[in-house]
Amino acid sequence: MLRMRPQPSIRVYTTLLSTIVKMQHYSVALSVFDEMCRKSAPVDEYTFNIAINCYCLLNRVDFGLSTLGIIFKSAGQTLPAFELLHALEKTRWKPNVYAYSALIDGLCKGGMVDDALQLLSRMTDKGISPNIVTCNSMIQGLCDVGRWEDVRDVLDEMTNLKISKTMYTFNILVDAYCKEGRVKDAEDVLQDMMQQNISPEVITYNALIEGYCVAGNMSKAKEVFNSIGENDLKPSIITYSSLMDGYCKKGKIEEAWRLFLEVTRKGLKHNTITYNTMIRGLFNKGRFVDGWKLFEDMEVQQSLLRRNELFEAIPFLEEMCERGFSADVDTMSLLIDELAQDHENVMLLEMIKNLVPKDIM
Repeated sequence: MLRMRPQPSIRVYTTLLSTIVKMQHYSVALSVFDEMCRKSAPVDEYTFNIAINCYCLLNRVDFGLSTLGIIFKSAGQTLPAFELLHALEKTRWKPNVYAYSALIDGLCKGGMVDDALQLLSRMTDKGISPNIVTCNSMIQGLCDVGRWEDVRDVLDEMTNLKISKTMYTFNILVDAYCKEGRVKDAEDVLQDMMQQNISPEVITYNALIEGYCVAGNMSKAKEVFNSIGENDLKPSIITYSSLMDGYCKKGKIEEAWRLFLEVTRKGLKHNTITYNTMIRGLFNKGRFVDGWKLFEDMEVQQSLLRRNELFEAIPFLEEMCERGFSADVDTMSLLIDELAQDHENVMLLEMIKNLVPKDIM
């Protein structure tokens, strides 16, 4: 299209970029945008908004802000984010709610919530009302840094603007409260959710189970677990791993083992988290032989122990060394392969020496 003469209209380019973004090929969209700029193709505020959104979705808010400054390049100015926005607002390149929301999301993900709040305030001062995406990003960012009063302010403002909370909003709040150990607040959010006729998802229940497990309240965690099926939902592998971890930390290894066995019966597949949780639980109860057997099952039967997961298993291997266990052929081969790629890893070399069966040393 860039070679066509005359060039297609700006609407054609914008439609092309929008289609690529809907397919979630953000990097491709940015490559097209970059080529458009280099070939002097027509661009407008919508084109820039699309590019800014893509950068922020790729967690590159810095490039998003740089895109805002493209039109100032000729003047050789280097402006901070808000000065860039201020300058941009005075031109015909007006950022819309989607561009503001994308930037706010990027700032929040970068932990720059004060900057995000300032940008939100500036946005509303310009007569641009936030949407649910803006609010969710702001709530998530504030929850991540424990700014609970500011969270309440954003929720109150949503009520004033008649912006309804979505399933995603509720899940953010439930998850954040549970991670802070504020399970009672999470329960209140769940009640508010049901009053608005929004049924919880498995993700919601998972957060609650995690919260109760952290608090050591396994009876409530199991109660929530049972309610998943009662609401015509199916537990996920995350549900099982959270509950197993809770039982292991309470020393209830048989309950955890029962859940471990139930995973495959329910058509789910174990991952390194469920294996590591169960192995650690067995070790903590002094059941080292059972733990080592399960480790071998993770490696051989499930083929989960690969180079990218090797270092997750090192604590178990070190403990096995201390307990006098020897590695099997498969484990030794994997360790030796890793050493070949990282021959200066003294810790790995020492571990191999310790794991070699004593009768061949």
